[in-house]
Amino acid sequence: MGAGLTVLVMGPVEVRGPAGPIPISGAKLQVLLATLALAAPHPVSDDRLIEEIWGDDQPANPANSLQAQVSQLRRLLGRDAVARRGAGYALDVTADQVDAHLLDDIATAAREASEAGDHRGAAQQLRRALDLVRGPVLGDLLDHERLRAAAASIEERVLAGQEALGDAELASGRHAEIVGPLTELVQAHPLRERFAAQLITALYRCGRQVDALQAYASVREALLEEFGIDPGAELRALEAQVLAHDPALAAPASATAATSAASASGEPGVVDGLDAAHAAR
Repeated sequence: MGAGLTVLVMGPVEVRGPAGPIPISGAKLQVLLATLALAAPHPVSDDRLIEEIWGDDQPANPANSLQAQVSQLRRLLGRDAVARRGAGYALDVTADQVDAHLLDDIATAAREASEAGDHRGAAQQLRRALDLVRGPVLGDLLDHERLRAAAASIEERVLAGQEALGDAELASGRHAEIVGPLTELVQAHPLRERFAAQLITALYRCGRQVDALQAYASVREALLEEFGIDPGAELRALEAQVLAHDPALAAPASATAATSAASASGEPGVVDGLDAAHAAR
C-alpha cells in the first residue's frame, strides 16, 4: 500500500495519509476495507467479501459489484493497494499500517520487555498500544457478523493489554498512580477478577487496607449476584494476604527505589494508557 497510509479500525474505520484523512464514504466500502485490513496480509475470497458486504441482499451480479467496490477503493488508496490473489483480494500492507496489527506487535514487545524484567519499558509500550483505541472497534459496522466477532476479539485484546499494563505498573512501584484508573476499570468490568486483584494490591500498597478489603467485598458481591459463585482461589488468597498484612504484598524494593528516583528527577508517572483506553470505550 502507499507509503504513509494507515488503516484504523480501533474506532470508526478510517484511512490516514501524509496529507491527512482519506474519506472512505459508504458502509459497503468501509466493510470491504475493514475486512481486507483485518485479514491482511492474507487474501479474502470473493465469496466471503460478497457475503460480508451484501449478506442475503446480494446484487444481481455480485462479482461485478465486488469489482466495482475494489476499483473504488483502489482509486482512493492507490492502484496497488488492493492486490488480486487467487480467488480473492488482499490489502498490501505492513503490520504497522493497520492499527489492530500494530496493537498485537506492541503487546508482544511489551511482554518480552516484562519477561526480561524491564517493567517500566513494558508499561511504556503498553500505553502506546492502548493509545491506539479511538472508540468502539469498527464503529458502526457491527451489524456484520464476522466483523462483530473480529471487533469482540480486538476488544478482548485491549482489555488484556490494560491488565498487562496494571501488572507492569505494580511491578514498577506505581501503585498510587493506578488506583484511579483501576477503580474505573473495576466499575466497568466488575466480573473481571484480574482488575480487582490489581486494585486491591494497589490500595493495600497505598496503606488503604480497609479500602482494599471493600474492593474485594464488591467483586465478591458482583460474582455472587451474577453467577452465584465466590471469587477464584487467587483472589481469595489475596484477601487473606491483605488481612494478614503479608509482607509479600509490599512493592518490590527495586521498584520502589526506581519510582523514588524518577519522582526526584521530575520524570512523569501518569498512567495514561489505562485512562485513555477506558475513556474511548
